[in-house]
Amino acid sequence: MPDTRQAHRPTLRSDGYDSPATLEMETLRQAAPAAAAPPKAEERLPIFWRIFGSTVLSIAALVAITLYQQVNSSLNEIRNDLSRLSESQSDAVKKDEFNSRILALVNNLNDLKAANKVVGDCGEERSAMLERRLRASDEERKELARELQRLRERLAVVEGRQATPSAERSLK
Repeated sequence: MPDTRQAHRPTLRSDGYDSPATLEMETLRQAAPAAAAPPKAEERLPIFWRIFGSTVLSIAALVAITLYQQVNSSLNEIRNDLSRLSESQSDAVKKDEFNSRILALVNNLNDLKAANKVVGDCGEERSAMLERRLRASDEERKELARELQRLRERLAVVEGRQATPSAERSLK
């Protein structure tokens, strides 16, 4: 039996191409200029960016890290200030407690004013009573002084009478 596989197989020439058209296409493909190929992505960038692009990127990263650190340190300072403020306000009096204490002080002050008024009224009454007693005792003292003066005068008269008879007896 004859081998049918060989019958369908094209015969290759010594240069490895089976037909002149294939040879022509391959020749054209290899002869095509390299410029016809699309440029690489690196070749499309300007030379400045190819040289300094990584430097600019590094500077931008350094600026971003610096800004992050500044924001972070500012936040830490704010947290510290807030904690100090919380500690200082813990010593402060609550508004409700302050209002209740002030209300109690105002009530006590009003009570003291009322008591002072009562005491003042009583003091005025007592002062008026003492002044009346003082006037009465002054009048009594003056009356007693007048009576004492009358008694002295009477005594002088009585002594004068008693002295005159004894003087008359001594003259006799």
